[in-house]
Amino acid sequence: MPRRPPAGSKPAAERFPNAEHFPLTLIPSPTRGEGGEPRCSHLGAEMHLRPLNGANVHWTLARPPFRLRAISFTLNYRHLYHAGNFADVFKHVALTLLLRGLHAKDTPFCFLETHAGAGRYDFAEPAAQKSGEYHDGIERLWAAEATPAGFDDYLAAVRAVNPDGKLGFYPGSPRVARHLLRPQDRMVLCERHPEEFDRLKDEFIGDRQVAVHERDGYQALKALLPPAERRGLVLIDPPYEQADEFEQIIKGLRNAHERWATGIYAVWYPIKDRNAVARFHTRLHAGEWRKVLIAELAVFPEDTAFRLNGCGLVVINTPWGFERAFGELLPDLRQRLGRDPAARASIEWLVPE
Repeated sequence: MPRRPPAGSKPAAERFPNAEHFPLTLIPSPTRGEGGEPRCSHLGAEMHLRPLNGANVHWTLARPPFRLRAISFTLNYRHLYHAGNFADVFKHVALTLLLRGLHAKDTPFCFLETHAGAGRYDFAEPAAQKSGEYHDGIERLWAAEATPAGFDDYLAAVRAVNPDGKLGFYPGSPRVARHLLRPQDRMVLCERHPEEFDRLKDEFIGDRQVAVHERDGYQALKALLPPAERRGLVLIDPPYEQADEFEQIIKGLRNAHERWATGIYAVWYPIKDRNAVARFHTRLHAGEWRKVLIAELAVFPEDTAFRLNGCGLVVINTPWGFERAFGELLPDLRQRLGRDPAARASIEWLVPE
């Protein structure tokens, strides 16, 4: 059980410039790093504990020798801090390829997103400027003189929200998807965060092809499936603010599969703790799903769980041609977005047909 912070604990605002974005209490420890962050040595390995933008970080130190007993992260999530970063680029390039594939038939399709966010993000807002993550994401593609044809739909969606030719806004998944809806298609968006929901609703006000729901995305997998069109794509991209998020995803996928076994499902996930990701993959492999494809992009080496090292995408009922199309783009994404020589990209089948 986590201890209460002892008397004399210092508030984060005294130590960290981003502390106004999340409450954090520092429990005094034997030594501190150069930036004032607690640290401890366990089995000869020194660990520096640094908070992340928009996160509540809690840890417990046992009695001397101050071994690290437990760490948990709870994100007070606002995607604006991360809009347009490498993970968004990866996810949205894949999204455009999946939606473009649905154009192969004239029959209508439905796009459902469980955690839709605000729809569009303004890089001029302080949160985006403070993190600056888009500089190592969309800005690298935006400034490129030439890009592979597979990026065309994605870059067209970004240009659509920047008609003056200057990179000032970033389209979230809903706006990227809206760019690829035909007149016969429709989109259903779920968002539970009140402020994000209000922005999302304003973004698509008056758009008859878009329905916006203020509701839990996992509940939507029960309530809103199958769609009347019986064709389409479900994007599950939660903020991973709960310790059991992967378990919730598995339960949500099972509920969805019972109602709509033939739907295409795409699940985005962060790569911080490889063990957690491996357990998630194991659960998927043992489940009832087929044609399960895993794509990953890591821009940093996976040597710490205290930053976003990379991200992945699980695609269930993978449509024909997606593996080849996205696989051809992944080396380019690794080259453009990698932050370390150890950056890597991969795509492989977890469960074949």
